[in-house]
Order: sequence, then C-alpha cells, then structure tokens
Amino acid sequence: ESHLHPQLQKILFSNLQNLDNIQAFMTSHSTHIASDCEYKNLNVIYKDLEDKVKSFSPFTSNILVGREPLFLKRYLDATRSELFFASGIIFVEGIAEQFLIPVIAKVVYGLDLLEFNISVISIHCRYFDPFLKLLQENGFEIPASVIIDGDESEIGEGETETAAVRNAKALEVQDRIKVFSGISTLETDLFPDDEINETYLKKCFQNLSHIESYNNLIHAVRVDSEDWKKELIKRIDGTVSKGRFAQELSLNIDNDFVVPEYIKDAIKFVCKTRGISFNE
Repeated sequence: ESHLHPQLQKILFSNLQNLDNIQAFMTSHSTHIASDCEYKNLNVIYKDLEDKVKSFSPFTSNILVGREPLFLKRYLDATRSELFFASGIIFVEGIAEQFLIPVIAKVVYGLDLLEFNISVISIHCRYFDPFLKLLQENGFEIPASVIIDGDESEIGEGETETAAVRNAKALEVQDRIKVFSGISTLETDLFPDDEINETYLKKCFQNLSHIESYNNLIHAVRVDSEDWKKELIKRIDGTVSKGRFAQELSLNIDNDFVVPEYIKDAIKFVCKTRGISFNE
C-alpha cells in the first residue's frame, strides 16, 4: 500500500477488514493503517536491544487497565502511532518540545534522530502512564526517555517532585526507560534568567514582531528580578503562544545555544541505550 496516499490506504484497509469468510494478515509500515485498524488486531514486530525479534500486541496483553486502553486509542492518531515503528522514543508533553528537541539534537549535538529511528512523541498532557506501560518488560521493549516539566510551584509541602513526575518515574525500567524532569516549565528552563540564551530570546520576539513586549519584559525584571519567570511566561504564552514561539526558536538555534541539563541527559540516554555515540 506504500504508493497510496493516506485516504486510499484507509479505504484499502477498510475493504480488507470487511471481507467475509477469510482471514487476512497485512504487514505495513503505515502509521495511517496502524491508527485505523481494530486495535485488538494490532501486532508489533520489532527487535529488542539484544537484537532479538519479538512481537507485542498492545491491546490484548493485559498491560493496560481500566480506562487506559480507551485513553490510548483516542491518542493513537496517525502521528502518535509512529511510536510503534520507532527503535527509541523521547516522550514529551507538548508541541513546543516536539519542535525543539529534534533541532537541539541535530544542531547542538550533531544527531539526526530520524536517521536512527528515534521518534519524539508528544502526548499533549502529563499523563505518561499508558504509554510507558506499553514499554515495560514483556511489552514493547525499546528504550525511551521522558521529558517532563518539574512544575516547582505545584510541589506540595514536604515533597520533592510533583505527582506527575512521581507517577512517570514509577514506570522507569533500569537501563531502558528513564524520566528527566525540569525545574519549572520548558520555556523558563530554556531561559532561566535575563542572560542565559538572551540573544535567542530577543531574536524570537523581534522576528515575531513583538520586540516591544521583549523590551517590557527586560524593564519589568530590572525592577524586580524575582518576577522573571512570571513575566517571561506571561509574554510567551499570552502575547505570542508557546507553539509559535517554539517554532520560531527552532529556526534560530545554533551551536552556542545553552541546553538545559535535563534535556541534554534525556537525548543522551536514549541515544546511548541504542548504542549511538553522543558528543557533548
């Protein structure tokens, strides 16, 4: 079916599913077909880290419980079904990370993630549990990093991390799945003060025709430097929007960009687990 455009792929597959009195097996590298099939019929054939060929049936393995299968099905559209074709995964929360992580890996560290079949998968929330459960032992045994916001303002008294971070870490697998949390949110971790990566921040606001907003930001923090994170997020999220800002930033990143440690470590972990050399 590889020569067919997505709509015709789905028509072909729908016709095969509606055949009576016949059992059909179909192999495919199409994320569109993987997203459109009856999930009970989905089987993934892959090689693990020891180069052994294994199979995995995500929705008949009893790994997911309660409403988790419904949650996962809802999110396995054509883009997210890409995870079943990957050799390694970097899970992220949203579109901003999805724009930036591949660029950081390629420009700063010289690693084209696609070349090594490592996918950056955005789940558009902080609920990583169903995705990570798929990757447990006797499941889809490929390496994965999880990049998650630290959200320091949400940490309760006597705690060291948020519930979202704790839940994700509970599903770590030694030497194969690891969670990397930031301090606050992606944007404030990339620009922790008015000096680190300042030229990139200014250029983004300038290219997005919001240089006045940037100037107001700098003026505000000169009055009270402790307001930096609040003022930064107010202007990125409120004036520009996080997705548009991340897209612009991805066009400007070069070798001099200062990458937060947790992002570097997440890229490094999944690469090294797959035996890919990583030059810091």
